[in-house]
Amino acid sequence: DVYKRQVRDGETVEEKVAWTHHGPVPYLPGEEPFSPQLVPGAAVRWTAHDPSNEIKAFLELNRATDYESYRAAIAHFDNPVQNFLFASKGGDIAIHHEGNLPLRREGQGFYLSDGTDSAAEWPGWIPRNQMPRVLNPERGYLGSANQNPVSPAYPHVLGNDFAPWERSARIFHLLEVMEAVTPERMLAMQNDSVSLYARKLLPLLLEAVQGAEVLETERQALEILGNWNHAYDADAAGPTIFDRWQRTLLAMTWTDDITRDDITGRRPKRDTTLKLIQDDPTSPYFDDKETEAVERFSDIALTSFRAAVASLVESHGEPGDAWRWGAVRTTRLNHLARIPGLSRTGLSTSGQYGVIRATTTSSGQSWRMVVALGEEPQAWGMYPGGQSGHPGSAHYDDFVDDWARGETAPLLFLSPPDEDHERLAGSAVF
Repeated sequence: DVYKRQVRDGETVEEKVAWTHHGPVPYLPGEEPFSPQLVPGAAVRWTAHDPSNEIKAFLELNRATDYESYRAAIAHFDNPVQNFLFASKGGDIAIHHEGNLPLRREGQGFYLSDGTDSAAEWPGWIPRNQMPRVLNPERGYLGSANQNPVSPAYPHVLGNDFAPWERSARIFHLLEVMEAVTPERMLAMQNDSVSLYARKLLPLLLEAVQGAEVLETERQALEILGNWNHAYDADAAGPTIFDRWQRTLLAMTWTDDITRDDITGRRPKRDTTLKLIQDDPTSPYFDDKETEAVERFSDIALTSFRAAVASLVESHGEPGDAWRWGAVRTTRLNHLARIPGLSRTGLSTSGQYGVIRATTTSSGQSWRMVVALGEEPQAWGMYPGGQSGHPGSAHYDDFVDDWARGETAPLLFLSPPDEDHERLAGSAVF
């Protein structure tokens, strides 16, 4: 196929893309791909290349009145696979893993398949009635944080890139111990930044370095960590030290084991390292191949701690206000066109990858909302933007600071939609 793209004040560019019955071939043999994950001569099979009608699913969801009409609506949703949660005023709750997923052999998708071998073809789709779903569980609550939704007994291959366990585990724990579910408590839960990963790993790290001779700066860092509540709060220094320490530990553990001939493979997931520390602290993986000594976890824990603290001192000075998580790890909200002047940068935010408030350097919750169902529903929400898309408007980013602080605003329901209300400022928002 030939694609033509007009260039302002320039000649039209033609791009030839080879297609097979599997899909497009982004790079032909001899061409250099921009990513090592793209192999020249390989076709890319993607469910989104198939005809689908997701818009119909959302149109019918807007008119759904009960569980059955909700199920009928989402049956039109093919890709990408999504978690659809349901709640009714009558007390019913449900979650469906909905979309088209191919029937694949175990491991298929980790490696290239032979396009000339019919045995490598997708024979069909996982039947929709066999996709993960739950209606009214006995425990009384449901949740999704992109975790693996099934047990090892599930008969089909859903994928291999699910989120870590700790975010969903924290959600389920808070729901389990919550005496009464209120909007205020649900809003507070959305801002929870406690890391179960830190709660498991940090005691092992502190135990490993206990009794070692340390510098004054290192002693201060250990004191901060000893008093840390495992929450990635913007005003705390504990998450800064722990984050730098565990990243340094992972690098020192795996780099010498997975680098061969200047080609660096993917490190094992951090959960794998945590289990290795718990079950086999004398594993040869902790040995530094570059030294004559044979290192164990306790050795790498101390070496990585000293390196992490030295790195923080070099970058931010002595322990103090400059070590706050919200100062060291800031968040940027990029404009869609990556124009710096139209972006918001340097935001001090709580949260991290793997916690409920999953705010990182360049991402976060794009929409926070809590809804209290009833005859007259109430809802609170917030998004990182503003009411106007015009950069010159005072309303271009007027929600960003509230979002960064974890605040929400009551949402306005109009019935009918043209109802006049005192909270409406008029049609012009510039």
